[in-house]
Order: sequence, then C-alpha cells, then structure tokens
Amino acid sequence: MSLIAKVTSSGPQKPLGDVLRVPLGIDVWEVKPDHLILRGTEAQLDRLSRMGYLVEQLEDVARHLSTFAATEAAEQYHSAASLEEELRQLAEAKPNITQLIEMGRSIEGRPIFALRIGDRRGGVPKILFMGCHHAREWIAVEVPFLLAKELVERADEAPIARLAYERRSLGRPDGQPGRPRIQSGARAALAQESPA
Repeated sequence: MSLIAKVTSSGPQKPLGDVLRVPLGIDVWEVKPDHLILRGTEAQLDRLSRMGYLVEQLEDVARHLSTFAATEAAEQYHSAASLEEELRQLAEAKPNITQLIEMGRSIEGRPIFALRIGDRRGGVPKILFMGCHHAREWIAVEVPFLLAKELVERADEAPIARLAYERRSLGRPDGQPGRPRIQSGARAALAQESPA
C-alpha cells in the first residue's frame, strides 16, 4: 500500500537533506525546513524509521487522490498516449514548419517528445517552451501544447505570419527584411496590412 507521510528529523545527526539523497524510490511531494511530505510504500517508510527519522503516516494515497483527481477531472487532461497522438497530428498537418522529435525516454520508458516549430536555419533566435517537467502538474502539459497548437494551426495568419516575416530582418546590416518564407495566404495578409 502506498502512503503519504510527514518525515521530520530526530535530531541534528539526521538532517532531512540526507533523505533526498538516499536512493529509496520515494516520491517527495513537499520540502520544508522542518519536514518533508512524501509518498512511499509501507516498507520504504519503515526503512526511514529504522534510519532514525520520525515518520508520521498522514493518509492512504488512493483515498487522497480520489478527493481531487476524480476520473472526471483527469479526463479533461491529456494522457501520455493522447498527447503523443495530438503532437503527431500537429506535425503531420504542417510538415513544412514542424518536426516531431523523440528526445529520449523517461525513467518509465515513455518517449519524451519535442515539437519543433518554425525556421530550421542556424543563426535564427529560438525559444524553448517546456512542459510536463514536474509530476502531478497536469496543466504544465496543457499550456505548452495549446501554445504549440495555436502556433501551428494559425501559422498562416497575421500576426503570427507577420512576426515570422519581421524576425527575418533582425540583425541584417542593410535593415532590409530577408526573403519571407511564409505561406501565400500569410503573404497576402501582410500585403494588405503593410503600408504601400
């Protein structure tokens, strides 16, 4: 059974920082100067007790999760499989500006993806948006995904296309914009909005 526990030090000879360095496989949820909140099995918590730490069992993980992570709430967010599928769909929808890259594998063996959007030329400034880098932060997946979706789906529209066009003139000694590499629909929109 997996439990949530509060761990405190029994004295100066047992600093809490040592718990974070011991390879016990515990999941640390909160770090405070005087205590840790973590999830672990009964065996893991028993081992911490035998190491001299004070362990107070707070709640069963399943009961805790059922109070805020109900099935209805979780269904509103991407699963690993649904996120992968939607990233693939974005990449396939605009292959001229997107590239889906598997950057590695998680500790659980799941693929770690990056969706590259935009110019692939060297020397062009790049921006990185990361998501899903902390456990239990579901929104950390959704925000960068929705940003990527917006950039891909609206790449041909102003102001996104105009920004791509204007960025090409940055750093040129003559101040003239570079050759735009944008779709014809965006080029037409820029012509309508640009002063003659």
